[in-house]
Amino acid sequence: MVLLEPQQLGFLVLIISYCQKLKEYKLDDKIINKVQNYMIYVCNLCMEYTRVNCKFPVPTGPNFLVHNFLHIFDSFVIEWSHEESKGPQANADDICYNAIVFAAIWGIGGQIEEMTRPKFDKFLQQLIMGEDV
Repeated sequence: MVLLEPQQLGFLVLIISYCQKLKEYKLDDKIINKVQNYMIYVCNLCMEYTRVNCKFPVPTGPNFLVHNFLHIFDSFVIEWSHEESKGPQANADDICYNAIVFAAIWGIGGQIEEMTRPKFDKFLQQLIMGEDV
């Protein structure tokens, strides 16, 4: 048995593992790949930005932030996993994109100290608009 520290493991494995679970939610593989790419992109940029520019009231690592991010995202798509539902809605792509943005705001930005939240807010708005951040 090999034990690894969370810092050695990184947060990308959390995202990849979660996206494999999305197949249970009856999502199309094309949407799952797109969601995974969006999550990796957003989390990579947000982790680096918060590491350099933000303060946390309690010491917080990237794995914890990504874990929060994934749980908030999951709250939007979990209803698709129920047996009696007919699967994801026709606009699942839009719902997933909006859920990623919402999860980044609250799963990552919600952990930041109050004084540095405006900087993160501006960064996230630029990221959403597709500007070079």
